[in-house]
Amino acid sequence: MFDNKKLMIFVAFLLVMAFSAMAVNANQLFFAHQIDTSKYPEIVAKVNGDEISGQNLATATAIEKSKWDKIGNPQSDTVCESLALRQLIINKMIESEAKQNNISISSQEAYEKLKNVVNEIMSLSDNPGKEQFLSEIKTCGYNSVEEYLEDAKVTEAYKKLLVRTKVRNQFYKSVPEPTENDINAYIQDKQINDVDDESKKLIKNALYQAKKSKAWKDHVDLLINSGDYEILAPIDIGNVNTPKLDLKSLENNDIMVHPGIVDEKEQGK
Repeated sequence: MFDNKKLMIFVAFLLVMAFSAMAVNANQLFFAHQIDTSKYPEIVAKVNGDEISGQNLATATAIEKSKWDKIGNPQSDTVCESLALRQLIINKMIESEAKQNNISISSQEAYEKLKNVVNEIMSLSDNPGKEQFLSEIKTCGYNSVEEYLEDAKVTEAYKKLLVRTKVRNQFYKSVPEPTENDINAYIQDKQINDVDDESKKLIKNALYQAKKSKAWKDHVDLLINSGDYEILAPIDIGNVNTPKLDLKSLENNDIMVHPGIVDEKEQGK
């Protein structure tokens, strides 16, 4: 059985991947020799006037591929490339929404949040996730965690992540909570017996999370379908879907990261 603890471990693993990704993006000049950028033009897309470089896409594609490889569900270069470019475009659009709605976060606040989470990672002992994090920031040219934390480009990358999360959290406030009828309909549909008030509360929370996730996905799909962007490379982002996670393979995965670390969904609250 794939339980909540394993799910939190997976979520935490993705966070370590995200922090490693920030290290890669922050130090692209050092990392460039490991990534083939020759297949892309200098600029691969424009979003609301902002440019996405071939270097950015090559880096994001490598990170995307590494992520799926590490969780035991490898994807083709084409799928990873499409997923990476789609996410880069979505990120730009969400950052544009943040500007339009005066949603921001200071560099100092981003730095403090970054330091707190990295310190939590570093407080672990004999943990593969921690070792992976240390290995990947070293690969990106950082000689120490302190050097990583003091790189303004890392803070800027995390700042953008926090801003995008604030936009999403603000969006969530517009999603109505499940009604009593919604809860009762779910209980009847699933044929759940002996439902007390605490169980109803848990069901309501689960339904609300599902509603928010679907509403956000619909919003992001709308951005992709009607947003102001131009792709300058032969890459299809319209017909690519995020691969489904093979939970059974994850059960046997050796990745063990502190379950208290939270992912992007929880950052910036």
